[in-house]
Amino acid sequence: MRSHVLCLALAYFTNPWTRTVVSGLYPSMLADPTTALDGPTMGTLAACSTAVYMVSKFVWTFLASRFDGRRLFPVLLIALTLTVAAVPAVSSSLVGLFMVQFVSRFIQSGCWPGLTDIVSHSVPADELGITWGAMSTASRTGAAFSGVAIGMILHTTKSWRKTAWYMCAISIAIQFFVLPFVSTIRYTNADPKQTTKAAGKQPTKQTKKAASKSNTTTSVLPHHKAKLQTMSSLSIMGYTFATKMSFLQILVGVFCSPLFGESLTGMYYTNHFNMPRSIAAALASATPIGAAFAAITGGMLFDNLSRKNRGRLIAANVGITTLAQLLLCSLPPDAHPALIAVLSSIIGMISFTYYVPINEFALQFAGADKASVVTTLYDTVCYMGVIVMEFAIPRVAAIYGWYVYGWFLFACAVLAFCTASLAQYTYWKEAKQHEE
Repeated sequence: MRSHVLCLALAYFTNPWTRTVVSGLYPSMLADPTTALDGPTMGTLAACSTAVYMVSKFVWTFLASRFDGRRLFPVLLIALTLTVAAVPAVSSSLVGLFMVQFVSRFIQSGCWPGLTDIVSHSVPADELGITWGAMSTASRTGAAFSGVAIGMILHTTKSWRKTAWYMCAISIAIQFFVLPFVSTIRYTNADPKQTTKAAGKQPTKQTKKAASKSNTTTSVLPHHKAKLQTMSSLSIMGYTFATKMSFLQILVGVFCSPLFGESLTGMYYTNHFNMPRSIAAALASATPIGAAFAAITGGMLFDNLSRKNRGRLIAANVGITTLAQLLLCSLPPDAHPALIAVLSSIIGMISFTYYVPINEFALQFAGADKASVVTTLYDTVCYMGVIVMEFAIPRVAAIYGWYVYGWFLFACAVLAFCTASLAQYTYWKEAKQHEE
């Protein structure tokens, strides 16, 4: 089983490349007169791609349960890499560039549901935590590795098109070696509906209830063939989200999300700090490195703390991020790249505050099988901050300069710190009144 988990992690390691290959090469694409991009158009492309990705999450949340993950996941992963490889070929056409990006983001949003189906049916319940930790770590380290690799290849080839193709070739090579093992994974956590049908019996209420307990998963997407109708699930979970989820926590997510998004980081480094495009692409990997570190260490600490101390941990996490962002904004344009990388990695650690509280809420209130819809709703609302940032910042920066991007992130960090502190104080006050 460990070998299969390793294969899945290595395969998913290549998934974030499809996003960072394009975003990391934005500065080089803008400098190329043969492309159809300028600053504002690039912002529109990034914002629309993020919107397509978020909407597609809802589609795949209910579509993926109809397919076997052992078939769906490899097909989507390979199709995703091939689609991204088409970006250099269509870069001279604005329509073609938008279409290819939309298709790639739609495909990318389906990779996690396919992976979820495999894990939830093949991994024992007592190993789900470490398995999902491995998958999340693979995703973050993949994003970090791709940034460094893009910088090195771009520095060597001096061509963003060749860099994109080389990255896709490396991705295909990794997938070629690990994806054949995915089809050999055995589904040991049998679906109750299939089991009862095979026996020639109709599933009883007791069977369904017992199977629901035995097949729980901490994934961010629903269980395979879960008894959820599309419209009823959205309405029920939407009501849950609106009535039970703290409005303050939603605001925290809205303010946090731009800070660990790396779509505009390369542009910021290139234009504000006057870095070569290859170095800027490599330094953009610092943010996902910090996010990966926070996901591992913060998650371990969070599980062993009381509710009050969890609130303190969240406030400290956002507070340190705010100070790091202030220092980054205060750096002169000729600051050393190593200092910028350290501060950016610290800023990326705010992803802990974004992900951990919502996952805890979703699992406790909605249960493992339905928690994914809650987290999808949360992501969709909170990523509106990223969409607004990607659409507006390049336009504002074209007039006033890219320093506004850094101060925009600092404003988001301050608002996140104030809102998170207020949310934790509210939770603590309610808990104290309940105890009395």
